[in-house]
Amino acid sequence: MKHGINLSTKKFDGENEVDESYFGGKEASKHNSDKLNAGRGVVGKTAVVGVKNRETKQVRARVVQRTDSRTLQSFVRENVEEGATVYTDESKAYRCLVDFEHQSIKHSVGSL
Repeated sequence: MKHGINLSTKKFDGENEVDESYFGGKEASKHNSDKLNAGRGVVGKTAVVGVKNRETKQVRARVVQRTDSRTLQSFVRENVEEGATVYTDESKAYRCLVDFEHQSIKHSVGSL
């Protein structure tokens, strides 16, 4: 079995899933000196965007400072071939992916 990190710069083709997520502990679970006391939700968490090719099962991910349309669409363009299929959630940030076959999925209805 082949192990290791694939550092290929070849863009993904075919069907691809793209999503962003936030990593970091809950404020309530942190020691008082580590709490930000700055709100709830994504405050103090690290945003990561990733793409998974459905055929090869390869994944690429990157830490991002923002999850706005400019950042997320740039990530897609850097990692996925034009014309390939891209599945995302219904976030407004993924609208206007005109160079791709873009389909959005409602997370509340079911999974990819």
